Amino acid sequence: MNKYKSLLIGVLLTAIFVFSCKREELSWDLDLTVPVAYGSFGIDDLITDSLITENADGSLRIVYHTSVPGIDDDSLFGIPDTTLLYNYNLPFGTTTVYEGSYLTPTSPSQTAYGLSPIQLVFGTLEKGKMKVHLKNDIQKRVIVIYQISSAELNGNPLEVIDTLPPAPSPTVGSVTDLEVDLAGYELNFTGIAGDRVNTLITLFTAQIDPSDVGAQVITPADSVSAEIQLEGLRPSYIRGYFGSELNPVGPDETYISFFSKVQSGSLGLDSLRMKFTVENYAGVDLRFTVNNLWSRSQRTAQTLYLNHPIVGTSVNINRAAYSNSYPPSIPQINSWTFDNSNSNIVEMMEIMPEFLGYDFSIYTNPLGNVSGNNDFLYTQFGINATFDIDLPVNFYADNIVLVDTVDVDFSGVEADDVQNGVLTVYASNGFPFDAGVQIYLLDATNSIIDSVVAAPGTIYSAPLAISGGYFFANGSTNSIVKIPLNETQTSSLLHSTRLLIRPRFHTGTAPDYVKIYSTNRIGINITADFEYRVKN
Repeated sequence: MNKYKSLLIGVLLTAIFVFSCKREELSWDLDLTVPVAYGSFGIDDLITDSLITENADGSLRIVYHTSVPGIDDDSLFGIPDTTLLYNYNLPFGTTTVYEGSYLTPTSPSQTAYGLSPIQLVFGTLEKGKMKVHLKNDIQKRVIVIYQISSAELNGNPLEVIDTLPPAPSPTVGSVTDLEVDLAGYELNFTGIAGDRVNTLITLFTAQIDPSDVGAQVITPADSVSAEIQLEGLRPSYIRGYFGSELNPVGPDETYISFFSKVQSGSLGLDSLRMKFTVENYAGVDLRFTVNNLWSRSQRTAQTLYLNHPIVGTSVNINRAAYSNSYPPSIPQINSWTFDNSNSNIVEMMEIMPEFLGYDFSIYTNPLGNVSGNNDFLYTQFGINATFDIDLPVNFYADNIVLVDTVDVDFSGVEADDVQNGVLTVYASNGFPFDAGVQIYLLDATNSIIDSVVAAPGTIYSAPLAISGGYFFANGSTNSIVKIPLNETQTSSLLHSTRLLIRPRFHTGTAPDYVKIYSTNRIGINITADFEYRVKN
C-alpha cells in the first residue's frame, strides 16, 4: 500500500511539473507614443528667404530684383552667319599649266558682308569660327592661300594656307576642310580705301605647286574653289551705324519666385513699390515704348495689366558715352516707380503672381545716322531692363496655404501589431494669425498615399497688440490639436517615409493689416499615439 501510494504521488508531481512548464500564448494591448516630426515655419516658408530684408525695428520687407531676358543684343546688333564663295575656272578653251603657274589673280578684292541695315566699320570678336571647304579638280598639287587682310589678331592678318592633293581622276576632285577659331580677331569693315562699310578685304590665290614638275592640260571643267563660312560671330565690341529699326521685345514673361511656396488663398497688401529701370549702355539713341506690363498667376488663372501713364508712351533715351574705364561706357538711365498712389501695382501683386509679363518696342536711332557711323556697343553692356520690388511684409491673409516636407521613420514599429492611432500636433504660434493644419502621407517616390486633417484643429494666434495702425504678435500661444486615425490611415502612416505639412493661415484682421517680424515663427511638434498589441 505504501509502495503504490508513493508511486501515485510521484506521477501526480510529474504531471504537475510538466503542465506547469507548458505556457499558452498571451497578448495584451498598450499605448505607445512615437515622436513623428518637428517643423518650424517662418516668413521664409511664405517667401524665399534670400529676398527678405530686416528693418532696424526687426520688421521685414521683401526686396526682389529681376531682369528682362528678352532684350537680346544679338538680335538688335548681331552679326549674322554668311557664306563666301570663291571659284577659279578657265574663261575659255583649254590651256597647259606648269609648276608654279598661278591660276587666280594675286591682288586683293573687296567682299561685301550682308549686314543691312547695320553699317559696321569696326568690330572685335569674342567668339566665332571660319570653316573653309577647298576643292581641287586639277590633277596637280595646288597651293591655296585664303586671306582676310582686314581681320587681324595681334597684328597678323587672318590667313589659311594649304596644299591640295591632285584630283585622283578627271571626274573626281580632292577635298580639304579646315576650321579657324576667330576669337580675339579685330575686323575692319571699311575696305581698301577706308571709305566703305560692311566690307572685308580678301585674297584668294591658287598656284600649281612649284615642286610638282611637269605640264598639265586643263579645261573649263577644271576648277579650284573655296567655300568660306563665317559662323557664330559674337562681337565683344562693334562700331558703325546700327540703323533706324523698330525692334520688338516680347511679348514675353519673366518668372518671379517670392510667392512660389504659396499654394492657395488670398492676400491683402498694405503697400508696394516697384521700380522699372532701363539702362542704355549702347552708344546709340533709342526710342523706348512700354506697350504693356502685366502680372499672371497660374494658381488662380488671373492676369492683371498695369495701369500707369507709361503704358503706350514712347520715351527717348540718349546714347551712352565712352568711359575709358570699367564699365567701358557710361549708361543713360531712365526709371519709373509704380506704387499705391499712381498705379494698380498693389492689386497686381495681391494675386500672388508667378510671372511678370512685358511687351516693349525699341526703335534705334530715331533721328537717323547722327553719329556719322560712330554708334558703338560693348555687348556685355547693352540695353538692360530690370524690375525692383520693395514690399513691406504688412498684409492680411485669407486661408493662405504653405507647404513643407519632413522625413519620418517608423522602421522600429511593427505595423501588423498596431491597431489604430492618434496624431497629436503641439504648436507654439508666434504669428499674429490663426493657422490650421493638414498632413499628407508620402511614400518613397514622394507620391501622396493618404491625408489627415484636423477639424477644426485651430492653432491659435499669438496675442495681438497694435502699434502705428498695424497688428503684431505680442508673445506666442500654445495649442494642441489631436487628429484621430482610422485603421487605413494608421497603416498608411506607418508605411510613409515623408510627411507633407500644409499649414493654412488666416489673419482675421481684414481690412486691417498685420506686421511681420523676423522673430515670428510657428513651431510644430507631431507625435503619434498608437494602440500597440504586444504578443508573448
